[in-house]
Amino acid sequence: MKRFCIFLLLGFIGTLLQTRLVAGLSWLPIRIDLVVILCAYSSITFSPVAVGLLAFSYGTMVDTFSGSLPGLHVLIFVVLLVPTAAMAPRIFAPSRHLLLALVGLLSIGTGLLLVIFLGLSQGAWGQIGHLLTYIIPQTLLTMLVSPLVFRLLEKIDGRPQWPGAYARGGR
Repeated sequence: MKRFCIFLLLGFIGTLLQTRLVAGLSWLPIRIDLVVILCAYSSITFSPVAVGLLAFSYGTMVDTFSGSLPGLHVLIFVVLLVPTAAMAPRIFAPSRHLLLALVGLLSIGTGLLLVIFLGLSQGAWGQIGHLLTYIIPQTLLTMLVSPLVFRLLEKIDGRPQWPGAYARGGR
């Protein structure tokens, strides 16, 4: 329970940094997606039920602070993270490359689902052009920064240095 609360607090801090502090820097066309990095780390270190609760909480925080459609990020994070957490014990080996690939896939998946759901709800299909100019560069920047954030999360969490070494039992 203590780890769960720590990750809720980290999600709150990451959401504030992502939606308020970094969003105020208008000279940056792309931003690091800290919440996606935290979601990727959470999906390989927590059980699927805990990941579902964290995804719901992270999505609620992002929706609240970013001013997007209510429930949009909640739906996206739950749809992406719960299956990832269920498959994580079968997929991940002790490799940083797989963890970077997970961050990339989650970042691209989040961007694509945002474009699809905004297109369905607001008729904003013109946003598809943002795929090359915004989503892919943001994914690459997020993947570039994620090893540093993972190292920090491992120090906070007290876990081993690779994802395959995480014990999934006893949570």
